[in-house]
Amino acid sequence: LQSYLADNEGVLNSLYEVIRAKFRNQEAVIAYLIFILLYFPCISVFGTITYELGMKWAVFSAVWSTLFAYIVACSYYQIVSHNYGFWVIATCIAGSLLYYLLRRGDKKEKDVSI
Repeated sequence: LQSYLADNEGVLNSLYEVIRAKFRNQEAVIAYLIFILLYFPCISVFGTITYELGMKWAVFSAVWSTLFAYIVACSYYQIVSHNYGFWVIATCIAGSLLYYLLRRGDKKEKDVSI
């Protein structure tokens, strides 16, 4: 393991320098990783959704997941960097509204019969 790390130390250092050049701080890197984790599904998932549900739902899935990833990543970055501006408040309101609209459909379907 030590020889592997010693052989790849130059690669790790150059990768670290590239990350430092592209991002201002650690919060930006984590926000980017959050976006990458949540955004557009892989092409095989997109193909499966297209095959099973149709192109309309596949495009909806891609747009929805990308917007959701952007909102979550931006919200994280704004909150941890203490920039509580207009966009954070707007994002929280939009997220709350989306949550309400999605949860509203669940309440109609619940049946409490015993």
